[in-house]
Amino acid sequence: MLSPEQAARSLLGHRANGTANPVLPKGQRLDDFTRAYAIQDAGDAILRAERGFIHIGYKIGASNKVARDFLGIDAPFHGRRYRPRARPSPPDIPVVPGRCQARARGSG
Repeated sequence: MLSPEQAARSLLGHRANGTANPVLPKGQRLDDFTRAYAIQDAGDAILRAERGFIHIGYKIGASNKVARDFLGIDAPFHGRRYRPRARPSPPDIPVVPGRCQARARGSG
C-alpha cells in the first residue's frame, strides 16, 4: 500500500494531467476517514511547500444522504480550499474542452 505522501502525489499528478484516478483493487481502497485525511494532509503539505498554494478555508463533501449512500459512507467529510483554486462569487468559470461536460435537464 502506498504511503500517504505517495498516494497524495499520485492523486495530484492525475489532477495536474487531467487524467482519471484508477479504481483500486478492493484490498487497497480506503476504508476509513483516518487514512483519507492522512493522504489529504500529505497533499496539503505538498501543495503549500512545492506549489505555493495558500489555504483559505474548507469545503464539505457528501453533505446529503444521497451522496453518502452513493459513496458508501455514513458521514460528510471536509476538504481544504486554496487561493489558486477559489473563484470570486459569482464565478466566471472558463470551459476547457474535454475537462467538463454540462447538460441541461431533459437534453439527453
